[in-house]
Amino acid sequence: MRATRTSRPFIGALLIALCAIHAVAGDDDKPKAPLDEQRIEEWIAQLGSNDAQKAKRAHEVIVTLITDPKSDLAARDADAHISRDYDLRNAMEKFLGALGDAPDAVSKRMVFVLGDIAKGGGYLGDTKFYSSQVMERDKIAERIASFGPSMIPPLVEIVRFGGGNDGDISDYRNESVGYVAALALARLGADSIEPLLGVLTRKTTASLELRGGARFEGQTLAAFALGRIPAAHDRAIHHMADFLCIREARHLRGAAMSAWRWPTRRHHAFKGTGEKGVRALAERLGNDVLDPFARIELLLALRAMGQEAEAAVPAIRAIADDATMSETVRQVATRTLGQIRTSATIAPLMAALLDEDNKARWDAQWELEKMGAPAIAAMLPLLDTKERGHRITAIRMLGEFGAVAHGTTPRLMKLLDDEDVRGFALMALARIHSWSVKVPDALIERMVAFAKDKDETPRSWGVAALSELASAAKPAADVLRDIASNDGSAQLRRAAVLALAKVAPDRLTEVDIPHFIDEIREDMAWRRTRAKQAIENLEPALRVHLVPHLEKALSVWRTLPLGDVLEVLGMIGPAAVDAVPAIERLANQPPRSSGLSRSRAIMALWRVRPDGVQRAMRVIDASLDKGRAFDTTLRLGTADPLKALVEIGPRARAAVPVLLRVLEQEGDRFGLRKGTAAEALGAIGAEPDRVVPLLVSLLNEREKWIRHGAIKGLTSFGPKAREALPHLVRVLDDPDEYVRADTVLAMRKIGAETVMDALLGALEDEAAFVRRRAAYALGQLGSKASSAVSVLEALLSDRELAVQREAFVALWSIRGAPPRLPGQDAWK
Repeated sequence: MRATRTSRPFIGALLIALCAIHAVAGDDDKPKAPLDEQRIEEWIAQLGSNDAQKAKRAHEVIVTLITDPKSDLAARDADAHISRDYDLRNAMEKFLGALGDAPDAVSKRMVFVLGDIAKGGGYLGDTKFYSSQVMERDKIAERIASFGPSMIPPLVEIVRFGGGNDGDISDYRNESVGYVAALALARLGADSIEPLLGVLTRKTTASLELRGGARFEGQTLAAFALGRIPAAHDRAIHHMADFLCIREARHLRGAAMSAWRWPTRRHHAFKGTGEKGVRALAERLGNDVLDPFARIELLLALRAMGQEAEAAVPAIRAIADDATMSETVRQVATRTLGQIRTSATIAPLMAALLDEDNKARWDAQWELEKMGAPAIAAMLPLLDTKERGHRITAIRMLGEFGAVAHGTTPRLMKLLDDEDVRGFALMALARIHSWSVKVPDALIERMVAFAKDKDETPRSWGVAALSELASAAKPAADVLRDIASNDGSAQLRRAAVLALAKVAPDRLTEVDIPHFIDEIREDMAWRRTRAKQAIENLEPALRVHLVPHLEKALSVWRTLPLGDVLEVLGMIGPAAVDAVPAIERLANQPPRSSGLSRSRAIMALWRVRPDGVQRAMRVIDASLDKGRAFDTTLRLGTADPLKALVEIGPRARAAVPVLLRVLEQEGDRFGLRKGTAAEALGAIGAEPDRVVPLLVSLLNEREKWIRHGAIKGLTSFGPKAREALPHLVRVLDDPDEYVRADTVLAMRKIGAETVMDALLGALEDEAAFVRRRAAYALGQLGSKASSAVSVLEALLSDRELAVQREAFVALWSIRGAPPRLPGQDAWK
């Protein structure tokens, strides 16, 4: 194993540690002189040796390195370096392997090391954000728990100190240690209950006085562990609820009054405690002397329980309706009702929707929109009220519901004659029918009538509504063309041009190009995104006319959104070669002054220059030859050549051999590089007979990013990857929901009709994203998916609005007519 510059800190740390345990080795093979780097590397290599004696010796060295107090600092430095520069999962498995089967080889120090490795450089706790950078802490906890009750004392001590080894929890790195210890104690079950209750109730025999922060963090971890032990619920729930109400623990909440939206670990402790947990929280919620912070804590715990907390709806509603409560507490109560999301929460949310407080109305609207179909019946009475604000709110919400509100079309069509709300009604109808399998001719006629109105405001509504319908509004292309050419203000003409790009891009001409440039100049990001999406629809021959304008924009780059300009030039590809000098000027800017623009310029060069593919290949080759991984994320002044090859697609056919080399290289942290290479092979689409079997073999890889990239690559091959379908069916059991969702999409592109049973199973997946993708895939099959009707009908009452919409459209495609929602007969 050749020493590299990046490995020297780790090797140096091991050198210090191994010297410290030099006297412990105790056999004739131990080195007589100070160890050099080569000798240390031999110890590391022996850890995985096929020679049992050498492997045992390496295990002894590593166990001693970890457990000997004299090597504490060295070990901490070593595992911290592993966390930064090595494959974290491989490192974890090495340390777990070093434990062998001997419980006496495990100590508090070992738990700390495993916890430090677990942090993986990403966010901790229950959040899924950056989950790709967080180690499998469950696996570490399970391994620790496998040594039995003898592990409880050191684990409880770690929990008691909140994860810190000296009562100081200011070091965020220790949080992983406490979390791993809590998970391990939960797995040890009933034997852990008494010690954890002792921590939770602060009845400890600590010889060391705990600092306040460590004590309360320790109680948080204890509550979290107890919440995961069913046998502990009867005895622990009331103590857990009391802990949330402790005034002295306010500092744990920090800025709770401003960051109340997100339940944390102490709130998730109640998830799964059932009726007993709900009752304990609801009883305390009604306490008149409770301070606002404690009330927020109780509400967040109920929110974390979701539908499980339905019995607490009356108590939560009382808080939301109480005008004497603080504004923030009432907001938390409203959000909690929305997260419970059952029929019992509709009435209190509707009451909040009509509240005089603007924030209360906004929160209620936000939560009701997420409910979708079950909330439609409650919206309809508001359409007949005299209060214009209430009518507008109801109309907008029906538009947000999309396809599931299709049955409200007749009611909304009548409102098109109402001067007060007709614009809102038109846009709601456009959003509802943007999901439709077939848009009614009468609706398009009304939109055209608006677009032809003598006043500019109705014309703007008509143009925006036709744009929402996209290609379904093609009969109105002539009207949009007339407006884009010579009607109204510049803003209206620009809107008509962008609408034409979605409705009938073939009707655009070179004269319309400046409108796209003007839209890219806008300060608002959503408008620039809209412009880029419109440009993607343009014919290649028309995109070329953008180049002179974009090249000029780069010359005044300090006042323009450079990233979007460069992205569009990359989208145009080699046809934008005239802009290469301007792009190169940006690419050569000093890194500190240009930042992300420089990186995007490099990416654009790879896509625009005729030799861009060869340039990217040289960068990849250089990184492979040096044995180091180039960055797979954009870093200051660099760009990922593999990602560029994905975007270049079939033009990068010459890069196939280099991409195959990437897949063969070892030491890819998290699998990001190999995953992107697999995706690029699919985007290029060359040599399917050779590449498809290779991508199929990658579906067995341990790293999820490799599996993710392989699935995307197979998706790009489409029907040419039909041999992969049986393997994709197996991937539907993958632990990562995004991998499962992409698998469903791959099945649709490759040949969904042959794996119908697998798609039906995906409709019942626990992840909403997977259910949504499965409904979409089945809807694309039309009448061939008739066996899915009953399951899709059940999804019309799904908790997630996005799933409801896809199920509605799928049923419409299968049956040839829009389905009726449960209770729709009462809408009249």
